[in-house]
Amino acid sequence: MFFSKIFVFQQFSIGQIKIDVLLVTPLEGIQQKFMVSSSKYWRQGRRPVNVGHRGLGKTNTEHIPCKQSSTDSNKSRSSDSSHSASSSSSSSSASSRPVQTKFVSENTLASFKGAFQLGFDFVEFDVQLSKDKIPVVYHDFQVAITLKRKGQQAELFVVPVKDLTLPQLQSLKIYHASQTDVIKADEENDDDEQTNANPLTTTPTFAPVDTQHVNQEQDEKKFRSLFPTLQELFEKLDPHLGFNVEIKYAMEYRQGGSEQNHFFERNEYIDCILRCLITFAGKRVIVLSTFDPDCASMLRLKQTVFPVLFLTQGEKGDWLQFLDVRTWSINIGLCFIVAEHLSGLAAPVLDILSNKEFVQHVKNNGKLLFIWGDEASDKEISKCLLDLRVDGLIFDHVAELKDEHPTTENLFISEEREELEVLNNYRQKQLEIQHRQLLQELERLKTARETSYTNALDKFEQEQLINQDANFKQLM
Repeated sequence: MFFSKIFVFQQFSIGQIKIDVLLVTPLEGIQQKFMVSSSKYWRQGRRPVNVGHRGLGKTNTEHIPCKQSSTDSNKSRSSDSSHSASSSSSSSSASSRPVQTKFVSENTLASFKGAFQLGFDFVEFDVQLSKDKIPVVYHDFQVAITLKRKGQQAELFVVPVKDLTLPQLQSLKIYHASQTDVIKADEENDDDEQTNANPLTTTPTFAPVDTQHVNQEQDEKKFRSLFPTLQELFEKLDPHLGFNVEIKYAMEYRQGGSEQNHFFERNEYIDCILRCLITFAGKRVIVLSTFDPDCASMLRLKQTVFPVLFLTQGEKGDWLQFLDVRTWSINIGLCFIVAEHLSGLAAPVLDILSNKEFVQHVKNNGKLLFIWGDEASDKEISKCLLDLRVDGLIFDHVAELKDEHPTTENLFISEEREELEVLNNYRQKQLEIQHRQLLQELERLKTARETSYTNALDKFEQEQLINQDANFKQLM
């Protein structure tokens, strides 16, 4: 950001101009390759992809601590989310489901695996950096940790995720930042203390230890624990499951305040995440998205492998509006992605329903359009959006939606099978052509052999006649 004063003839200042400058540094340590990728190529005719929001759906309400006026909106969201949680838990009791939403937290390996088992194409999750600059999966910028003194109630303290290292995030007793029930937290700590009693005070047993069972329990606990690293997601989840990676970056609110103060510098922050993505991506389909316009531009300029979607707030939602004008409406967002050559736009469902012609405007500009919002999980609304031929739907109540579409198969598994069929047919045709060519070559060699044999026989007979004539003349 630069300031410049305006002077007139006699050097009197009459005003000041503020110029915002975005400094983008190249991504170091990664060799960039100019190859055909989904950042420039999205398969034509592909059906709209199903995206599981934070896996099987969000299980926590949003926490916005930097603005006091957001209490009413947070309350309404809390009631909506509690209603959705109760509906998801009631409908998730079917025996055919591999994972139940009621027992799985958002943004965990278990939640992502459950969405894949239900046949979803993508999972959407939020990535940010810990204090030791390791990409971790978590939505909010703050968490609550509990501090208990002897003879006193447990106290909850809100701490930024960026101020805790990965071992601290994965080992401390962590609560969601919206947690306010200190008594409940105190009881949970008492239960933990009872279950984690000192093993030296218990009666020793000499029963054999089932190592395989212990390892299985540890893996299951790891799958359900919070703060998995981005690298763990690549290593633990099926490569056919696509990743919609939302790059979290703290933004300022229009009415004052911000999501998180004293955040990371953008270039260093994005570089750490991109290095992990490019290193472990393999053949997995990955789509990047972010609400921060500057981060979207930097993601587009720093790499050529992954498509970048710009998340816009729109005008119909009740959430706090960001200060950056580029996030205010879907029309401004479309102008921004066209100007910055981004791959597409992720728009809220209410704005699309109120302006259905906007979908065609996006298609005319050759851009992708993903839809997000609680309303997208509604049966009638999702059918309407599918009829509009949007490119992706980000659902919040995954298990309920799959009851309506139980036969849907993961898109990338079906595409891989189709590609293998095409490849096998091509190879079969090539083998048939080679077989015909070999038969023709054998026929030609047979003909040539017969011809050469006949010629050799004729030549031999002629030589015999000549020799006989020579012998007869000698005798005479």
